[in-house]
Amino acid sequence: MNKNIGALSLGNVNLNGTLKMMVDADLANKRMDTLSATSAQISRGSKINVEKINLLSPTKAKIVNIIH
Repeated sequence: MNKNIGALSLGNVNLNGTLKMMVDADLANKRMDTLSATSAQISRGSKINVEKINLLSPTKAKIVNIIH
């Protein structure tokens, strides 16, 4: 969360537990931070928990779909 929309590209990821993260979202322009990896090994029960969304711009829309 750095007040800018960006992409975090990781190499090989081994997720064993919970990854806690915060993201930036620009709802008016239907954009938000993204996270990707070259490859991932994910243990059973592991998860990514978005704990906070930093809102850069609001929207009056009732529904916003952010698809990458």
